Amino acid sequence: MMGYLKLKIPPLLVVVLFAGLMWLVSISFRLYSFSLPYNLVIVSSFWLVALVITLVSAISFKSAKTTVNPTQPNNTSALVTSGIYRITRNPMYLSFSLILLGWGFYLCAVGPLLLVPLFIAYINYFQIIPEENALSKIFGQHYNHYKKNVRRWL
Repeated sequence: MMGYLKLKIPPLLVVVLFAGLMWLVSISFRLYSFSLPYNLVIVSSFWLVALVITLVSAISFKSAKTTVNPTQPNNTSALVTSGIYRITRNPMYLSFSLILLGWGFYLCAVGPLLLVPLFIAYINYFQIIPEENALSKIFGQHYNHYKKNVRRWL
């Protein structure tokens, strides 16, 4: 059953679902809330960095004329390894994690922040690993070499 979910739920929808779950946890467990000076500055910083990473990533994909659809990795026509992709193989998922981290700090609660690693685990298992398998089939040794030299996250 769990394998069925691989590449089925668009990652952006997963982000929205996790954000909603984080909000529910924050209102259900107020005992673990906290106050943070300059909270909006911190939150805005996370979101601004996430926005820049997302834009740079999407522009790189568009420039390479390859798909940005994460549920269809078999439609990939080019392997992007330049720019931000020299630092991380998954900058868009990194940006989604930063968005959720910012949201957790906005909610000022420990519980929601503890859900971010669960999001990362979900994305690793149900999205990234299946994408990597597809890219290995498409690009072979070139992708495997890239995987050895560039980390999955950071």
